[in-house]
Amino acid sequence: MADFARWGVALAIALGYSQTEFLEAYEANISLQNEQSLQESPVALSIIALMRDHDHWEGTATALLQDLTEIVENEKITNLIKSHSWPQNASNLSKKINEVKGSLESAGIVVEKLRPTSSTRLLRITKDVSLASPPSQDSPKIVSDTDRRGLPSSEISQIFPGKEANNDQ
Repeated sequence: MADFARWGVALAIALGYSQTEFLEAYEANISLQNEQSLQESPVALSIIALMRDHDHWEGTATALLQDLTEIVENEKITNLIKSHSWPQNASNLSKKINEVKGSLESAGIVVEKLRPTSSTRLLRITKDVSLASPPSQDSPKIVSDTDRRGLPSSEISQIFPGKEANNDQ
């Protein structure tokens, strides 16, 4: 990612934007991707719901699956449990957690795998609000069809959310 950021900054400067504008837009896009990842994952949503009432959870993947299934049932989303996106066993749950682990961290929830003994595998889930990134902002309104470099405003707003096209020279 560091190479991408370096190239992105160079491109932004060539297009008349500052390094700060690029990095803010880049971070906003990453935040948006994390939010979308969480919203599209039933497992992530159920872990977030679990951690609303807890600062810490520790146990096996099997116990976590039971707790998450109970949460989903209490929320009356039982059709979710029957869907293909809901894990049917502890192994599948672990895989689904790995898929959203980084996004959960961006929401301030840390999932760790522990091995206290050679035959025991535990999960520890904790809240860490210092990791939580601020929610992303809505895309800006487009003011004109092109910016001062002749680029379509819609492309500029996708590259730099929160920036309006600037037609002054």
